[in-house]
Amino acid sequence: MTMNILVSDKQQVLQTTNWLEKMNIPFTHSGNDMNEEEVSVLSSKIDFNSLLEYREAVGKQTQEVISLLSPGQFRMKIEQNRIKQLFDENTVMKNSKWLAEYWSK
Repeated sequence: MTMNILVSDKQQVLQTTNWLEKMNIPFTHSGNDMNEEEVSVLSSKIDFNSLLEYREAVGKQTQEVISLLSPGQFRMKIEQNRIKQLFDENTVMKNSKWLAEYWSK
């Protein structure tokens, strides 16, 4: 999410190719501030082979985004509409507002 939504203003990998269904997970958020019950559900249901495939897809997309960046681009402030998109897509949970505030600095 950080490279796709925040840096390149693209759709995150999780929202493509039915990754949630493939990995058999009910959560769209980053996992920050998950409670014990949510961690238990995730751990018991996740398809680890699909998780590895997803990780590979994220890695490839991240490399593509990085290859298009200019020097100094990481110093740019993140646009507020991109931060808002994280909440609109339930990528960041409302009680993880601290994370979005960190990225907004």
